[in-house]
Amino acid sequence: MAKTTKEEILKVATEIFKEKGFQRASMRDIARKIGINQGSLYNFFPSKEAIFYQIASYTMDDSLKIFKKITKEVTSPLDRIKIIIKNHIRLLCSRLEEITILLHDFRGLNEEHQKEMIEKRRVFERFIEEVLIDGVKSGVFQIKDTKMATYALLGMDNWIYQWYSCLLYTSPSPRDLS
Repeated sequence: MAKTTKEEILKVATEIFKEKGFQRASMRDIARKIGINQGSLYNFFPSKEAIFYQIASYTMDDSLKIFKKITKEVTSPLDRIKIIIKNHIRLLCSRLEEITILLHDFRGLNEEHQKEMIEKRRVFERFIEEVLIDGVKSGVFQIKDTKMATYALLGMDNWIYQWYSCLLYTSPSPRDLS
């Protein structure tokens, strides 16, 4: 039998959480799919919530890294927002399972982890809003409420998890969508 890795557990848990929902999934389900004893999972993670937290944290951290890098390289607000939207959609499509469970089962995280994810989300929101504010100041955008525009933009992008499936759609591709 191959050695079980943390990454394998996270991958399998993501699939099971998406299929069953976080609340209905169990450590037994994860262990069974991997082909190990349920107790072996506890050598890697103390709980099902800890697995979910790791998935959520990786997903949010990856998103923030990508967007921070993008905005350092581009100065025009219009170009920055275009690149942000394009890369956000590509990220959502490439991490569709993780995004789905994060958006659907967020309340499965304990209070401390929820607060941490909310703060990461706020960093991301502020990041986008700053681009919109820069665009308003430079006359590129005519937006009365940049916070509401930020929420609208993220809402449109994030809703992709509801209707887009890489398995069902060969066209449009994530690149075409963005």
